[in-house]
Amino acid sequence: MTMLFYTPKVVGGKEHKDEIVFVVHGWIGSANVTKVMGVGLQQDFGWSVFRMDLSTVFTSWEGLMGEAGEQLEKVNFGRDYKKVHFIGHSLGGLIVFDILSRWRFKNPGKVVSLGTPFKGSPLFQRIEDIRPTLSKTFIIKYMDEILKAVMSDKPKSKFKIGLVAGSQPYSNVSELLTRSQKELDFRIKGLKGPNDGSVTVRSAHGLPTAHGVVDTATLEMTHNQLISHPRSRTVVDRFLRTGKFGNVR
Repeated sequence: MTMLFYTPKVVGGKEHKDEIVFVVHGWIGSANVTKVMGVGLQQDFGWSVFRMDLSTVFTSWEGLMGEAGEQLEKVNFGRDYKKVHFIGHSLGGLIVFDILSRWRFKNPGKVVSLGTPFKGSPLFQRIEDIRPTLSKTFIIKYMDEILKAVMSDKPKSKFKIGLVAGSQPYSNVSELLTRSQKELDFRIKGLKGPNDGSVTVRSAHGLPTAHGVVDTATLEMTHNQLISHPRSRTVVDRFLRTGKFGNVR
């Protein structure tokens, strides 16, 4: 799903204007989902930011990756910058790691994944019960194959990778009142162990260290808060600068 009247472009920063951060949204998302994260990183922390806008619903994986390649090409794959960084939320993390397995970057920096289901999520198996209209999307039908490919192909470039998980299934009482009973049952009972309402901590931390993982963090946030909460932006900025998350909750 893409965003109407939005053209992906670089928004320049100040302190880190010679480094570019590509921000990639997840399933059923668009660049609008990553706006808060992208604008915050640019305005509050001085990074140059490029928010990608991809068709992640009714498309094939190869079609999606073709779009990603076209958007990266618009900025010469970041070759004109001192460092290239990536942030991927949810499915966006899988997109990022497929990008890294397809294209080599001569100026690799950091990668941060936010709630990415590296070991899958029961949500994909239960989606027909929870949200029937979304159950037949191409990406969902082939998620197992996508996960296998992404997990087996190591990045061509040496990025330092940080994995962030959420541990809060729902945010407040109003969310409990607005969700369907089937979705609440899934969030509360269907996910085993600490989770963000869509992805378990175990899955979000499930990328092998051989891929370049140098640190992990768990935040007391829901899946959507990982890409929108001010504290999440602070944690991401710290990793981009230092390669460590530090003491976080």
